[in-house]
Amino acid sequence: MKGRVITILGPTASGKTALAVRLAERFGSSVISGDAFQVYRGMDIGTAKPTAQERALVPHHMLDVADPTEAYAVADYAVAAEQVIAQILSRGRVPILVGGTGLWLDAVVRGHGFAPGQAGGEVRRELEEHIAVCLGGRVAEQLVLGDISTGASSDIQKASHIARDMVTKYGMSEKLGPITYGSDDSNPFLGKEMGHISNYSEQTASEIDEEIQSIISTAYQKTEQILRDHIDELHRLAGVLYEKEKIDGVEFQQVMDGNLLPSGMAAQALGQEPQAALPQDGGDADQPQEDAGAPEQD
Repeated sequence: MKGRVITILGPTASGKTALAVRLAERFGSSVISGDAFQVYRGMDIGTAKPTAQERALVPHHMLDVADPTEAYAVADYAVAAEQVIAQILSRGRVPILVGGTGLWLDAVVRGHGFAPGQAGGEVRRELEEHIAVCLGGRVAEQLVLGDISTGASSDIQKASHIARDMVTKYGMSEKLGPITYGSDDSNPFLGKEMGHISNYSEQTASEIDEEIQSIISTAYQKTEQILRDHIDELHRLAGVLYEKEKIDGVEFQQVMDGNLLPSGMAAQALGQEPQAALPQDGGDADQPQEDAGAPEQD
């Protein structure tokens, strides 16, 4: 690939799309998605796919180009994305490639060679990994606190939606096969659940629930094992976030490598006793302060 391309890589919901849109507006260019989920039609939950408003501001490419049941692999993406990039470069513009899937971006930027159709199970694996990530907060609460709260409810809901779509929309259940269960022909004057049309029996509904439960349970066990294997890093990260509230990707890697520690852990590593924060006036919080300027009493 010849020509200059701006590449933006980062995790989901890190602000990549907003930055790409601003750059595309500035340079009069287009945004090319490099996300393994966003290429699929209907796969909108948890993928941070650009909104209709963002798409209206600048041209977007490589979004909603395939059905989830298609074997659309990284090799297929690389060919299509390179064609789009070539068209943008031919107009004298700078393409902006943005996404959270490093392998897909590498396939375009560095020209990795892949056989057509390679990694056909890639989408299912990445969906399962996405579910595992969504369950991270819930699993961490159980491991560290021995209890659960409502804090992870939205992530659990997201994981459940993805698992249900895998079974009922994308045909990713070996037991139920490549069949779409249910219909989206909802009555616009009714709630979505009320207007939902079921085209399967109660027995099939039970089997769907079992498949969803199996996907979630497997992801939960995977997440639990990962956090158990990295429990020290988990505590370090929690401590740093407690002190800093938010960190960037560089700081996250420093925490994982043990180069960035919470203040208490850092003091212990240096052989010092962790010190409690002093009161703002610099005095002893437990003892009243003497007024140095007061006259002595007889």
